[in-house]
Amino acid sequence: MSWEVVNGQDSALKLGLVFPLEEKRDRVYVKETCLISRNTILNKGTLLRVMFQLPRLEDADVKRAEKKEKQKRAYTKQHELKSVVVSPQQEALKQRALATAWTNALPFRALLNRTEFEEIYVVTEEADGELEMESIDLPEGLLLVENEKGVEVAWVANKRSGAAKEFRVGDRILALNGEKVKTLRDFQQDYLAVKSNDPRKRELISVEVIGKGETRSTFLSLDAPPSLSGSLLDMP
Repeated sequence: MSWEVVNGQDSALKLGLVFPLEEKRDRVYVKETCLISRNTILNKGTLLRVMFQLPRLEDADVKRAEKKEKQKRAYTKQHELKSVVVSPQQEALKQRALATAWTNALPFRALLNRTEFEEIYVVTEEADGELEMESIDLPEGLLLVENEKGVEVAWVANKRSGAAKEFRVGDRILALNGEKVKTLRDFQQDYLAVKSNDPRKRELISVEVIGKGETRSTFLSLDAPPSLSGSLLDMP
């Protein structure tokens, strides 16, 4: 990420600086409900244990596995950890991550700042102690959060579809394709309901937004997620 001005706004803030985190009693929690991938919402109050990034190994077998996996994804940018064939080194890293719990927000923010969220995974802990591992792949480069005002854009990645479509930090999303959006679950369901069957040609979703401090809404477009031909990944 660069210190540039995109669409007339300062984009110097990196993702790690705005990601909604808070510390309580030496643990790190999600401060606001947020959408971290097209299939995953982290609810407010979710306990975060650790984030990690899989190493990019140069082994020939890993390269072959990655090529096969990319073909199976049908050009989607969604990363599913369970379906990826990993090397012993990568498996060891995953197991070490499951046994780790960071006690403050600084390492989370540092990792998000350094990597542009590509191939990052977060380990969360449920109330019953069960651990979940989720990938972070912000839809079209937009960090969307849910607060008392509704669904807002908290961050826009440079050189991603959201920035190209002129979404701005502070935009509040009112509707998708005419359907009102009040929660992130509303957004997710409406977003996943429109899929592009041809991965080379993305369908467009009409998004009604109102900018921070503005009194009138406007309409932007957003690329729909590509279809995976009935895969479980297509389901909200």
